Amino acid sequence: MVQDGKADGFCTVATPKRRDYCLFSTQPIVKLEFGIFFRADHPNRTGIESITTLDDIQKFSIVDYQGNGWAKAMFASIPVIWTSSQESAIRMVASGRADVIVGQITSVPHLISQLQIEQKLLFVPLKFADSLPYHLGLRKSRPDAETIMSKANAKIPGLQQHFARIQSEGSV
Repeated sequence: MVQDGKADGFCTVATPKRRDYCLFSTQPIVKLEFGIFFRADHPNRTGIESITTLDDIQKFSIVDYQGNGWAKAMFASIPVIWTSSQESAIRMVASGRADVIVGQITSVPHLISQLQIEQKLLFVPLKFADSLPYHLGLRKSRPDAETIMSKANAKIPGLQQHFARIQSEGSV
């Protein structure tokens, strides 16, 4: 939507492709952590909970959704079951048709809650990947983009503090 001018900006990963059409904040607004989500009654729960490397996780069936560039890059060398949506991938794990889905520890629990399957799934932190920095991106073709981004950059430390607080409170 931003690329085609239907929206002015977004909060996302500043990829090289997105830099072609967006200005990005100099600092991330938030850094999102990843977790491994799995069925609470998984027969090899201990094995999943002890995953520390890419080699460890490939012992399990991984599911994710098409369009997740992070997962595509992270799991390029191992088999992944690709679904049409993150919701479908989560449902596959909950139903036992796949062992794990790796996702952000903020967005995936929210979706799990919406699906009303909180009791079925658990997660452990992903230990072999860094957090993902999310920056403010603003469409370059917007006439006042540079002025807005300059003002936004000055406000980012306050936003970072706000996100850190709500994350520590469990609100995100």
